[in-house]
Amino acid sequence: MSVSDIHPIYVPKGFQIYTRPLERYMNFILSNINEDHHGAIAEGPGRTGKTNILRYLCNHQTQWLQNVIGGGVAARLIMPGGTRKSDGAFYSSMGDALYLTAADRPIGSLKKDRIIDFVLNRCGAAGVNLMVLFVDNAQHISLAELDYLCGIDDVIEENGVRLFIAFMRQSDASGIDISAVATAYPSHIVGRFMMGTHRVTGLRGFAEVAHALQRYQHSNFWPVESDISFVANFAPSAVANGYEFESQAPMIMEVVKDIRVAAGLTPENDWPMKTFTSMVKFLLCNVAGRDPAFRSFRPEHIRAALQASGYLQLEYAHAGLLGRNAA
Repeated sequence: MSVSDIHPIYVPKGFQIYTRPLERYMNFILSNINEDHHGAIAEGPGRTGKTNILRYLCNHQTQWLQNVIGGGVAARLIMPGGTRKSDGAFYSSMGDALYLTAADRPIGSLKKDRIIDFVLNRCGAAGVNLMVLFVDNAQHISLAELDYLCGIDDVIEENGVRLFIAFMRQSDASGIDISAVATAYPSHIVGRFMMGTHRVTGLRGFAEVAHALQRYQHSNFWPVESDISFVANFAPSAVANGYEFESQAPMIMEVVKDIRVAAGLTPENDWPMKTFTSMVKFLLCNVAGRDPAFRSFRPEHIRAALQASGYLQLEYAHAGLLGRNAA
C-alpha cells in the first residue's frame, strides 16, 4: 500500500485545514505586501500551528496570491540552527533548505547566485514579479545574516523582481521578543524587513473551534476529488442522518474548560493546533471509526481524546508549569 492509498489523517503532516489563525496571518502578509514592505516578522509559541500555516500558504499559493496585483509565487525554507561563520555558509544553508542543486563546493558568490537565480527563475516561469519566501525557524538568523539577505534583496530588485521575506520565529525559543524588534535591530533592517509584526495564536474561543471542526466535514475530502469528507469517511451513518461535527463545539469547549480548571489553569486559552488536530484524529479514528452505530461524541470521548493528545502537557509547557502531572 502506498502513501496515496492511506487516508491523509493517518499520514504525518498529510493535510492542512484553513483556520482563523491562518486567515489572520495571511491577511497580515497581504497587508505588508500591499504596503510595499520587503518583509515582515511573526512569532508564536511551539506547536501552535505556525509551520502548518506556512505549508498551507505554499500549497495554495495561487489562490491567496491572486489578491496581489500581478500575482506571485511562494516558497518555504526551514532555517537550521547552529553558528555559520561566513556568508558562504549562510548561502549554503539557504540553498540546502530550498533543495537547490549546485556544483561541487561552489565559492560564496556562486552560492549567493543560486538563491538569486532560484527567485528569478520561479517568478519568470510563472509570469509574475513577486516571490514570498517564508523562513521558518527564523530565530536562527543572525544580524550579519540579515545583512546578507539585504544583499540578495538588492540584486533581485535590480532585476525587476520583488522578494518579500516572511520571517516566522518561535517565541519560546531564545532570541529577541517581537515587541522589541524596533530597538533590537538597526534601522535599515527594521525598515526593510520588520515594519510589520504579528503574533500567531492557536484557536481562540468557541467560534474558531467550531469553524475548524466544520472544515473537517465541509472542506477536507478524501479521495480529494470525491464528496466524501473526513467526517463522513469515519462516521458515514451519522452524517447521512444529519450529524454536524461543529454542532458539538459547545460540549467540547465545556470539557476543555473543566479539565483546565481542575488542573489549576485559567478556564480559557488559545488552543494549539498540535493538540486540537490530535484530538480530532482520536475522535474520528478511535471513536467514530470503530463504532458502526456512532451518532455523536460524548464528554467521556472528549476527555479521552484530550488525554491522548497530550493537551495538558503542552498547556503546562506554555505556562511554565511542566513539573505537574498531566491528565
